[in-house]
Amino acid sequence: IIQAPRAVVHWDHVEEGRDSKGIAEKGRKVSWSELFLDLVLVTDIGLLGESYQSGAISLLEGIVTYRLIYCCWWSTTQFAGRFYTDDLIDKYTSGVLMLCLVGAALRIGEDY
Repeated sequence: IIQAPRAVVHWDHVEEGRDSKGIAEKGRKVSWSELFLDLVLVTDIGLLGESYQSGAISLLEGIVTYRLIYCCWWSTTQFAGRFYTDDLIDKYTSGVLMLCLVGAALRIGEDY
């Protein structure tokens, strides 16, 4: 159910003769949960653009919200690339993050 995080190096290839402090995983594929999280984030950005285009939010509000969404994506991508585990806790936290991002996307034009 729960696995300890481990450092993953060389995401898609292993170099011979190079010392590594992590676990080299040859041929690691992106998980479905990572792809679905990317899809949720792309939807958030699309809804943000529509809200800006319709005049529901200002340029500054759009930039700040985009930056927050980008930071969510960047931090989850960095964590997944460095400490990849495919356990229940990782899937649960990804699911909670996705639900929060979907909820935020539904409120983008209304809360400003």
